[in-house]
Amino acid sequence: MTTTNLDLPDGLVGLPDLVRFELRAVDDSALLELVSLDDPAFGVAAVPLTAIRPGLVAELSGRGLAGPDDDILVLLSVHGDPPVVTANLAGPLVVDRSGRGRQLVLEGPAFPLRDPVARLG
Repeated sequence: MTTTNLDLPDGLVGLPDLVRFELRAVDDSALLELVSLDDPAFGVAAVPLTAIRPGLVAELSGRGLAGPDDDILVLLSVHGDPPVVTANLAGPLVVDRSGRGRQLVLEGPAFPLRDPVARLG
């Protein structure tokens, strides 16, 4: 990412009032933290799509959903027992170089809502 602030004019799915975010890198990893500037109590972990499924970047570009210079982020969450970190491939964030973006809503087997990334514990 080339910016540290993100503007998502339509907000996140289910959270339309959260439109401004600060993007914080976590150590020297691919892990990022998106912290809402509209509600600082809200934050979510994310990673570049290339860290999870690099081939999907070309598919999104081919569909005209992302430009060649856009960054595509996927949100992470923890589910289950034992806990599993999953990536939301159904709702990636597409962000241009200015930091303006949108959350896509994708359907199909290539875009699961909870794609397992790692087991914890």
